[in-house]
Amino acid sequence: MCSRSFGKIVTDKSELLEAAASYTARAGKKLRSQHSHTGGMMVFLKTNRFRVKDRQYRGSRTYTFPCPTADIRALIQAARRGMNALYKPGFNYHKCGVMLLDIGSADQSQLNLFHAVNYEQEDKMMQLMDGLNKKIGCNIVFFGAQGTKRAWRLRSERRSNRYTTKWDELLRVRC
Repeated sequence: MCSRSFGKIVTDKSELLEAAASYTARAGKKLRSQHSHTGGMMVFLKTNRFRVKDRQYRGSRTYTFPCPTADIRALIQAARRGMNALYKPGFNYHKCGVMLLDIGSADQSQLNLFHAVNYEQEDKMMQLMDGLNKKIGCNIVFFGAQGTKRAWRLRSERRSNRYTTKWDELLRVRC
């Protein structure tokens, strides 16, 4: 699963589509790092329940893939379809996310008689993309659907130091 609250209230459909694509790409990267495939996906969108003066909305859509996949293209396409179906104008959206369902080993994926998938080609493309991002830098190569401005991103300028997980943020004591 990958979801976040937005850094600001989002009302624009294109920003929601960008956020859904970004979260989907992140979930797909986690999926591939585990050498797994997913058979389905749930996409959700909601407003902030603590803003009682705002109109409230919560919705989700579930999609099943014909064959299990870890291909970001198919995942993003399903996430965008879901977000298009969920979006309703006039609401102040607070959070969206994706949840991958029916996760299984990539080596043991059930094929579909009526839907041919070239797993070799999919795997090569995803390995190339992951390899470039690992070599050059995180998220250097990404899909255009993920957007470049990302104004909806969670802000973290007031975040406290992460002493337990980041060496460069460790507290320094001088005598």
